[in-house]
Amino acid sequence: MDHLPIHPRLKLESFAFFKGIGSDSLQEILGKLRTLSFDPGEFVCREGEPGESLFLIENGLVEVWIEKGGERHLVRRLRQGDVVGEMALLSGEHRSADVVAAVPSTILELDATTFATIVAEHPAVLHNIALLFIQREHASTPVRLRRNRGEAVALIVGRSCVSAVPAVIEAAEQSGIGLPIVVDLGGIVSPGDNRQRRDGVAAVLGQLDDFLHDTERVLVVADESQQELESLLRHMDRVVLMMNRSEAQRWNRSSSSGLAAEIFLIAENRSEIESSSFAHEVVHMSTPALPRRDLLWLGRHLSRTKLGLALGAGGAKGFAHVGAFETLEREGYVFDYVSGSSIGSIFGSCIAMGMSSRVLSDAARWLLSLDVCGSYFRLTTRDAEEPGHIAFYEALSELAAGRSFTDLPLPLALMTADLNARLPFVFRAGLLEEALHAALSIPGLAPPFERENQRLVDGVTIAPVPTQAVKDMGADITVSVNLMSRDELDAWPEDGPITEVQKKRSKTLDPMIETLIMLQLDTSTRNAAEADVVITPEFAPSSWRDIHLADRFEAAGRRAAEGQLSVLKSLANPLSYGIENR
Repeated sequence: MDHLPIHPRLKLESFAFFKGIGSDSLQEILGKLRTLSFDPGEFVCREGEPGESLFLIENGLVEVWIEKGGERHLVRRLRQGDVVGEMALLSGEHRSADVVAAVPSTILELDATTFATIVAEHPAVLHNIALLFIQREHASTPVRLRRNRGEAVALIVGRSCVSAVPAVIEAAEQSGIGLPIVVDLGGIVSPGDNRQRRDGVAAVLGQLDDFLHDTERVLVVADESQQELESLLRHMDRVVLMMNRSEAQRWNRSSSSGLAAEIFLIAENRSEIESSSFAHEVVHMSTPALPRRDLLWLGRHLSRTKLGLALGAGGAKGFAHVGAFETLEREGYVFDYVSGSSIGSIFGSCIAMGMSSRVLSDAARWLLSLDVCGSYFRLTTRDAEEPGHIAFYEALSELAAGRSFTDLPLPLALMTADLNARLPFVFRAGLLEEALHAALSIPGLAPPFERENQRLVDGVTIAPVPTQAVKDMGADITVSVNLMSRDELDAWPEDGPITEVQKKRSKTLDPMIETLIMLQLDTSTRNAAEADVVITPEFAPSSWRDIHLADRFEAAGRRAAEGQLSVLKSLANPLSYGIENR
């Protein structure tokens, strides 16, 4: 929590709490308020503390939590213009709930002495408090108790993209399990079994509670010109804005709901985002042409079915990633976010570049061939004077081809470990080449990748399956591929020759790497288990550097993915993910 100076242009007239007080008096009150800044997760006040002040939310979003029956329950969300803590101040009792900032929030604190003075001079304040309390308890509270109820989502559409909304709604309906109820406020979407047309916000709010009892999700669609949107938004769990830059900026100026909205921004290029100031987070950018893949993404975002793929470490066994990806691709699933650790960084990068499973297999067989990485694995050497990792790093640079993360069609996260900070470090920006060099710097085989004050090594040392990384990027449903397991097949189902070169084992290197893998088995299992769908290929006895077993590793990935399809299909419908729509 930080203490900030009062903004000189802050207008207390915007708070219902101060309704009926003249501007001169408000200016005087302004000088007596304390401005506080809270980061997400910080407590504004705690249950059981003395109620020695009340809080006025200038901007942001706070949540009110109570403990009941040994569990914490979200009671309500409060936004710009709301007041909290007034009842404890009036009653002289201790606070009855925790109040926590959900997003970066600025809050005005009014102490008890100042409050008493204001009430003595302006009795209307007590009347305002009573009205706020009645409105809150009558309208907000029932909607906020969500544990056994659906989610209310508002899609507010700018005039520039109204025509694209039907495709978005169709994608939202098809991608989720169970059709949402769509409430249309502006005649934007065509009627349907689960589509309701309502004239006016009051008509929506009158039935919202009933809708939320009957379905997992309610989508309320309205254009930006709809009257009384502020009343609607106070009852929404999420607000998504589908607008171009000028529309989003106009919304920022006109909206006083304080709800942390998400922006699906239509812009010519990223410079329009970088050169603009938005009060809300830009979660996706599309061009004015509104490609179908972007509309499908927005549909999945509304239905919380965006897919994330986390690819784990395991050396040559990484070819199993190809087989798993091939199976998921064949079923019609595409991914919105990708992460990789160690060998998974290579396969994840290729997928983020937009490679199909066939191209991915060819690229991996070139990159992980004996000619390219044999010297890195110390199976062969091109030159006794040349470090083993050099040829491999050259191939990684060729694969990256000068791309930055922003050049990739899909958001990508690559795991590394920072030896200086002794913490994980996730690449999500910068040059892909540098990230790959760091992510494949296997301790003992290559020196750490150094930049500024960092020494970065292979992510297997700290996060062998980077499930959390795709969650942090925005994935709603996560699929992890874990290449490490204590379970082994007695023999391979496939036949294939074993070369003399591969039979030769290092007396030092193999035990060292195998020990590292053994130490990561439990961590890998825990990382993978954080995902909604866990794909764990089964391998016959084999080594991290058995490149010659690529076909068998791919087949193992296919079998494991096929075994988890039913789980994935219970979470997300593949129809709106079809390859033809990419």
